[in-house]
Amino acid sequence: MKIKTAFLTLALISALCISSCGAVEDEKPEQTSTKAAAADSSQTDESSSQADESSQTDDSSQNDESTAFEDSSAAAESTADSDSSLEAESSDNSTDSSPADTSDSESEKSEGFAIKPGVWLAVSYSEEDSVSDRTDRFYEINADGTGICVYQQTGNAEDLTYETDNTPSVIFSYPDDTKLKADITTVSDDEMVLDFGFDLVMSWRYITDGRLAEYEFYTTSQLEDMAKEFFNASDGRGCESTRAYINDDDMIVIELFEGDSDEEPINIYTIDRTTADGRDWDNVYIDLTELPRW
Repeated sequence: MKIKTAFLTLALISALCISSCGAVEDEKPEQTSTKAAAADSSQTDESSSQADESSQTDDSSQNDESTAFEDSSAAAESTADSDSSLEAESSDNSTDSSPADTSDSESEKSEGFAIKPGVWLAVSYSEEDSVSDRTDRFYEINADGTGICVYQQTGNAEDLTYETDNTPSVIFSYPDDTKLKADITTVSDDEMVLDFGFDLVMSWRYITDGRLAEYEFYTTSQLEDMAKEFFNASDGRGCESTRAYINDDDMIVIELFEGDSDEEPINIYTIDRTTADGRDWDNVYIDLTELPRW
């Protein structure tokens, strides 16, 4: 009986063990299935997450692109407005400045080149360019376009009118309808050169801002007559003829002859045309306005 009981006990224990083992084996597939489900769930979650991230990225990208487009459009509109404003200002400035520029240009054109009013000494030479062939003229230039030309040799005077331009050049008009045009080269405020283009070139030098009538000088002819009279009053020999020219110091050089001018001179006077005094060839001071007394 005890043996039977023991056998039954062992059988029960065996059955329990077998049942327990079966339960364990049944649980393993469930764990595998859970892991698979977890894996599937994880993959699903990751896929979903990636999809969400992709969606967010796409949305963000779209939002960024939309924002960038809006910013670009705004910037383009702002630039267009700015350009339009600048064009309008430029147009206004151009419109405002044009009349002034035109007025200034017309004013300069109308004024032209101006010769300084006053008395000018004009020196010219013949083609030989010799000191003895020098010719001097005095020009009175007035601001109103009128003037006078007086020749140093004879004192003959000619009225004239003149016009200047910005070339610069000048046209002199005389009462006999003669017109002479000269190109002007300015050396300084008080010096200029006038080229008339037919072997006549004058060097002009400013003398005074007054009138020619106020500028006193002796003509060359006057000084020659005075020199002859002075010499005949101071020397035993008689002077019958003279010859005069102007040197580079603007002095009147007068040669005196007993006969005609082809002979050797008997004396030479160098005289200032504004005072009529100077030196003889021995460097003795003389004043032609005062005749020597014996």
